[in-house]
Amino acid sequence: VEFAIGDGSPAAGKYVRELNLPSRSRLISVTRDGRAEIAIGDTQLEPGDLVMAILEPGVEEELKHQLMPSMPA
Repeated sequence: VEFAIGDGSPAAGKYVRELNLPSRSRLISVTRDGRAEIAIGDTQLEPGDLVMAILEPGVEEELKHQLMPSMPA
């Protein structure tokens, strides 16, 4: 699954190691300015990054909550 990190993302500015990701998911790569790198604990996420994740069925919404901005009610 791929997610875009936006300005309002709770993950923007955080390191991968700081994220409270679901236990059955892993970030595997971050693409920034057309260059992909393996996502490690020291990778800092920035607005505009494209994040590729691998996860078990049923945890996509939980992961989305960690990476995407909340929608106004």
